[in-house]
Amino acid sequence: VGLVEPYRKLVKTLEFRSDKELQKIVVSSTISGEGKSVVASHLAAVSAMLSRKTLLIDADLRRPVQHTLFNLPPKPGITEIIEGRRKFTDAIQKTDVDSLDILTCGEIQGRPSQLLESAEMKSILEEAAKEYELVVIDTPPVSACADAATLGKYSDGVVLVTRPSFTNKEMLQRAVSELTRDRIPILGVVVNGMSNLTEKYYRYPVKSYHPTRQLSSGGRR
Repeated sequence: VGLVEPYRKLVKTLEFRSDKELQKIVVSSTISGEGKSVVASHLAAVSAMLSRKTLLIDADLRRPVQHTLFNLPPKPGITEIIEGRRKFTDAIQKTDVDSLDILTCGEIQGRPSQLLESAEMKSILEEAAKEYELVVIDTPPVSACADAATLGKYSDGVVLVTRPSFTNKEMLQRAVSELTRDRIPILGVVVNGMSNLTEKYYRYPVKSYHPTRQLSSGGRR
């Protein structure tokens, strides 16, 4: 209950603050290490627990982790759909959480931005919105690349994850300014408290924020 309640409040707060029904939410951060992937996974899981048919999309094609969180193989996923090797419905994976499905990263490619900028990616999000009540999209940090802004334009808005005594105030202000300039709605800023164990697993510097090597099915990096 202690873990579920904060995210239930987050879901409700996002709903109350929006003038329209939220269907597609991008979750990002300013820099690496703020826990945006953990927040995205919990937000999606709690949404499903509230009886919403929910899809979690791992659009962080540089350093994907959602498949490891849910103990699923990394492919088939986004890249297989974009390249025409799988249909949307065939790439969706079930989780142990009722009403929660995942679209993983797929096979790691050397051109993540090109894939996310494609018309096929926009079609994936449109189809997801037709099939699910809520779509949560995990993206790279705003300071690492333009992926969050790209997907933010296809969504109802962005949730920025911050971390006490870690997030740089100036970088957060810059991220908010850039998203506002691009007319991408900022749905809210989440203050995330992470344990040392979680930090050790998820933190990586911005300079090394580029595609990982090919992941084996179900393997942890």
